[in-house]
Amino acid sequence: MKIESANGKHLSVIKVFNKTIEYLKQHAINHLIESGVDYPEKETKWVLTLPAIWTDPAKSIMRSAAEQVGLIYGYKTRYDHVQFNRMVKR
Repeated sequence: MKIESANGKHLSVIKVFNKTIEYLKQHAINHLIESGVDYPEKETKWVLTLPAIWTDPAKSIMRSAAEQVGLIYGYKTRYDHVQFNRMVKR
């Protein structure tokens, strides 16, 4: 699936998501490091939330993009919003 930019260029949706996630991940890491926070990459667990109204194919595209940039890998667990809130409050 491709999308068209404002200047008329076409890119695959997964590439757009991939680059966006990659940028946000690197921006967050840089902010932690610049703030003097130790960033233990192997101990970091990223959370990617998606709107519940998204279709399964749309969620799959986002999951693939997140895997490609190393945000998620290996075992994947799906949480509903109640489980997620409990996990975050720990």
